[in-house]
Amino acid sequence: MDSCHRRESAECVGMTVSVCLPALPVLPVLLILPLYLSLQAATRPKRPCPLDTKLAPNNLPTGQLIRCCQMEPTQDPKSPCSHEPRWQRRPEDRPDEILAAALRVFADQGYTRTRIEDVAQRAGVSKGTLYCYFDSKEALFRAMVRKHIVSRLAAFQAKLDTSEASATDLVRSFIAAMWHTLVDDRMVDVTRLIHRELAQFPELARFYSDEVILAARHSLDALIQRGVDRGEFRAVKHGFASRGIQMLIVHAAQLQSFFAAFDPEALTDEQVVEGVTDLLLNGLSARPTTHTP
Repeated sequence: MDSCHRRESAECVGMTVSVCLPALPVLPVLLILPLYLSLQAATRPKRPCPLDTKLAPNNLPTGQLIRCCQMEPTQDPKSPCSHEPRWQRRPEDRPDEILAAALRVFADQGYTRTRIEDVAQRAGVSKGTLYCYFDSKEALFRAMVRKHIVSRLAAFQAKLDTSEASATDLVRSFIAAMWHTLVDDRMVDVTRLIHRELAQFPELARFYSDEVILAARHSLDALIQRGVDRGEFRAVKHGFASRGIQMLIVHAAQLQSFFAAFDPEALTDEQVVEGVTDLLLNGLSARPTTHTP
């Protein structure tokens, strides 16, 4: 073997060191090498370990960045220090949250300008999540109307079918319930949308007519007929009483919501409901008539 030197490498204290050794027989080298490396390590100045982020920057000698993650002990799920959220939204609540958001967005922007992503953002869900429940804007609008109006009409019809209250009291109850739906729940804004935009969407117009306008009219027709049969109400020509109740409530709610701020003699909501109820019930009440137009 010639006199050339060769380089041997070994790992020590987390570092790789290189030494130059003369060309020696293999067995003596293996015996001498550990002692030689120990002497080298003892005499070499101590340098910080490149993985010690307290002493060195977050990079290796080769220039690569490193990321150090401290392992945390597993915590008891029942521990008050657990990182689990204090509450989680249940998936079954999402449809109602989406429909509540849809009501606000449709009321603010109208049907044409409303986008699915607008409703998703207001509801705090992704657009994909919304599509899991409602496959189109039209389906979302229908579900919103059914949730906030049709369901209340169905509840009133169920009450009408089982209640022994007078027809007069039931009319009062209907007026109060519809006023709350229109004004307090902002459905009055949706009625404005319907009057302004649904002519461009005949299928939605038909849906609203069938499930809201006609359904309410049929319930009111049955209620008024009950009052006539009991002698509480008089018969009204052309079945106009049920139509008149709907017209007066909706129009009064729109005037109160949109123009009361500009009325120097504006009434409170309670005064409007009282006036509508008084006018309707006195118009329906059975009494002798002296003139037939």
